[in-house]
Amino acid sequence: MRKSSKITLLKSGNRLVISPCSGVVFGLLAPILTFTEKEILRGNELRMAVNNDEPRVRFTDWLCYGTDHKGRLSTSFGFWKKITTKLKEHGYKVVMRDLTPHPNPKVFEPHWDRLKQFDLRHGQAEFLSRVLSRRCGRFDCPPGYGKSFLIGLVATILPLAKIDIVSKRVTVIRDRIYPELCGMLPDVGIVGGGKNKQGSRVMCFTSGSMHYAAGDADILFGDECHELAADNSAGEFGLWDAPRTHGWSSPPYP
Repeated sequence: MRKSSKITLLKSGNRLVISPCSGVVFGLLAPILTFTEKEILRGNELRMAVNNDEPRVRFTDWLCYGTDHKGRLSTSFGFWKKITTKLKEHGYKVVMRDLTPHPNPKVFEPHWDRLKQFDLRHGQAEFLSRVLSRRCGRFDCPPGYGKSFLIGLVATILPLAKIDIVSKRVTVIRDRIYPELCGMLPDVGIVGGGKNKQGSRVMCFTSGSMHYAAGDADILFGDECHELAADNSAGEFGLWDAPRTHGWSSPPYP
């Protein structure tokens, strides 16, 4: 354990810069921000590998970081917890500094009195508390948990917040999430699945229609977020620069 020194995580939108970032700090963080993709070869690539006596599996390293003009490590805000944990393990004091705070903090002031008309099931109050108190997160929600209902509650108690919801599954966003939100809220729109109603405070998008988003949401929800990590979906999320971002996935079952 080294003598404690302070590291500041400079947050700008959904980007993060580590300051100061010595060679030691860079060496600690680079490995945990490097991921290896394993791809099983198929078709012509597999035949060529067999003929050339080469491995039938391709491994590709992806660096989820870069450097800024001062040589400091720069990455996505979503890695803040992983970064903080690693630095604290090695004796560093870590502080966060938000360079781009929301221009209207009242957007995130909850109106709890608006919940009186609803009956919450087990765990739903905890979900709301976590969404309102944290900048980002992923939740394991089993089928029937009431995800659409919970989004509606978030929009109800945060009446000033712009909210976007994205799902890869067209029928889920069009036939389940959107209709239920329309039954709870007065201003809901949707783009995708043959529908195009834009300009609403709460917007639903299929992953194939994300490019229609204005990118100005205060909160972004991702349905089955593990599916949205695919290359053709993940690249579109750059449209949203600074929202609080939450995703949920159905937990695996034996």
